Amino acid sequence: SGESSINYMLRQQTPGSVFKTVTAAAAIDYGLEAQQRTFDCNQGIDGKRPAQRKLGQLTFKDSFAQSCNKTIAEVGQEMAKTHPDYLEQYAEKLGLIGLSGWNGEVYHSPVTQLFNEESGQIWNQKNADQQKKDMRMVAKSAIGQQDVQVSPVAIANMMATIARGGEKRMVKAVSKVEFSNGASVFRFPDKTIGGESLAPYTAMKMQELLRTVVSSEKGTGHSLAALPYEVAGKTGTAQTNLETKKLNKWFAGYFPYKNPRYALV
Repeated sequence: SGESSINYMLRQQTPGSVFKTVTAAAAIDYGLEAQQRTFDCNQGIDGKRPAQRKLGQLTFKDSFAQSCNKTIAEVGQEMAKTHPDYLEQYAEKLGLIGLSGWNGEVYHSPVTQLFNEESGQIWNQKNADQQKKDMRMVAKSAIGQQDVQVSPVAIANMMATIARGGEKRMVKAVSKVEFSNGASVFRFPDKTIGGESLAPYTAMKMQELLRTVVSSEKGTGHSLAALPYEVAGKTGTAQTNLETKKLNKWFAGYFPYKNPRYALV
């Protein structure tokens, strides 16, 4: 039903590899995505066991396109050693922490359009400081596992933010309210989300990475390359129940790539 679909979009879920977008944005700002650097993507995230998918030696760009866990975990650990709060900072820059839905005053009364929207979280709040110092937890969180929880609407808004060049806006479910004769009762204005934003250069580099996921022959989203529109985005698979092998399979992105009009999850 429509109601259950809306509730699903507003509920916290484990995003899996879609969350690598956050770590990648931070890595660009910290200069860790240098083209000449390669990563051993035959290894798992701990560097001790082989990866489930052996991808060989990959650059950062190819690692993102092919969703190599080892690369994202490794750069995540490097950043966490000097900037332990980087995941929250970049998740906030991309609009994943806090609420995405439009809120404000309508005729002096507070209005929230996306009722019951759940706010995103990166760490377990009971032991967040301890987790940030544990490099195993950092690696898992950097690739969207462990305690990372975000809503699908927030992920779609993250993609819209990147497509707009870093500008965060509140998500509107309703643009305006009208009387039956067509006269306007209230028009909901576009509103930005406060706090720090992604730098335009970083957003541009993220646009390129997200496009490579689809355009690269080995990219995890290459099956979308034949569509009439050029799509940019990120795939993700999150295990939600190990015993039953239940998975959340994600694709989040935007299109058309060069003149974006739609974001999706």
